[in-house]
Amino acid sequence: MKKIVALLLGLLLILAACTAVADSVVTAKPGDELTLEVSIEAASGKYAKIGIQINGAPITFVRAVGGSANDTVPPRDFDDSFAVVNLEGVSISSDGSSISGSGYTVADLTEGVIGSLTFRVNDDAAPGVYVVESVVKSGSSMVKGTLTFQIEEKQSQDRVPGDVNGDGNVNSRDALAILKYASGQEVSIILDNADVNADGNINSRDALAILKYASGQDVTLK
Repeated sequence: MKKIVALLLGLLLILAACTAVADSVVTAKPGDELTLEVSIEAASGKYAKIGIQINGAPITFVRAVGGSANDTVPPRDFDDSFAVVNLEGVSISSDGSSISGSGYTVADLTEGVIGSLTFRVNDDAAPGVYVVESVVKSGSSMVKGTLTFQIEEKQSQDRVPGDVNGDGNVNSRDALAILKYASGQEVSIILDNADVNADGNINSRDALAILKYASGQDVTLK
């Protein structure tokens, strides 16, 4: 009986762990903005250089802001890392554009949120699960911050002619996706929504029809 109870408890723990992992996965689609929050959870020393590993995720850097702990110098143009120090006597604005105060000393780093980075999911992002994570590139502190997101396979049961990328809109992004597809580039599209002139082909004529439709011209998408 004890063995059975132990086995059941073990299964429950595994199920709980799997559920926690599943709950941490964000569902996204092309055009969405995702934010990665980074924290120092074991502070050590007076300086840290935090790196961000994209791991092939189909995203583009949008912006970064500093957090409430220490003084973060957020990147203007993302180059995979940013610096963190703890300055006493001055403060750096969250966007890194200004410094107030004078005469500072460098103190030990403290634990807490040191910043967040926002990324945009690329228009041609392929379905899959992607992980973006923070790492310490220099310094001895421990850092925490992981963003796991999933781009689901586009569903075609609710057909919307011209909505090629499945974001619920018909606009120039759909036309661009068709042009990429027609030129042989790797892009995920809803095929059922792409042949908007119903000629049996997916090409620049469909892209042109979508652009005309999106600009308000009298065009019927089939």
